[in-house]
Amino acid sequence: MNKSPVNTMDASLLVDLEEAFGKLENDAACRGVILTSSLTDVFSAGLDISVLNSNHIADFDNMWEALQNLWLRVYCSPLAIIAAINGNAPAGGCMIAIACDHRIMAHGNYHIGISAPRLGLMLPPWVQRAMENTIGHRHAEEALGKATLYSVDEAFKLGLIDSIVEPEKLEEAAQEEMNKMLKIPDHARILSKQLMRLKDIQYLRDNQKNDLEYTRNHVMLKETQQQIKKFLNNLKKQKK
Repeated sequence: MNKSPVNTMDASLLVDLEEAFGKLENDAACRGVILTSSLTDVFSAGLDISVLNSNHIADFDNMWEALQNLWLRVYCSPLAIIAAINGNAPAGGCMIAIACDHRIMAHGNYHIGISAPRLGLMLPPWVQRAMENTIGHRHAEEALGKATLYSVDEAFKLGLIDSIVEPEKLEEAAQEEMNKMLKIPDHARILSKQLMRLKDIQYLRDNQKNDLEYTRNHVMLKETQQQIKKFLNNLKKQKK
């Protein structure tokens, strides 16, 4: 990912990523992908919160549909996908990371987690289930309920990431892990992955329209809009 300054996941970036994964899946020579960021100290800051506004309903719809499509593409991809997390990964950054098959994070003063509830936003069932599948029901319930952003060490102890390496070793470590994954015959690896994830994949496929409408209605609630406005105002103050 390379969308300065913080790889904000607006509709255009989400669509570009989904299309890129689609092309790689159709490339017979490609069996795996390492997803990382070319920006310093940030994997992705998450979704574009500027469109979480009652004046931007169409933009929100476009972004959410693009997020659903990218999620499905990554979560059920026949490719082996490793997230090489080289910096902060809050909110949508964490969401995409847990859709991958393996997560390696660089050591540093970084944080990862689902922070959307801080904006008054609820998490859709497919994100909740992916978080539960990653760290277990009780830890997921607590993480989402408190909108916790974990340090690198905390994330590793929790199982949110699989390993920690020094920043300069991140690419090498990701490639080593990829080599291990690709030693497994593709048909066995792909079928095992898709069977494990089938229930959650089918849920989103069957409910994409309802999920969009439900999430949009929640985002446009007066209480949610007030919280988003407050958050955006605080961001503006911090930049001054």
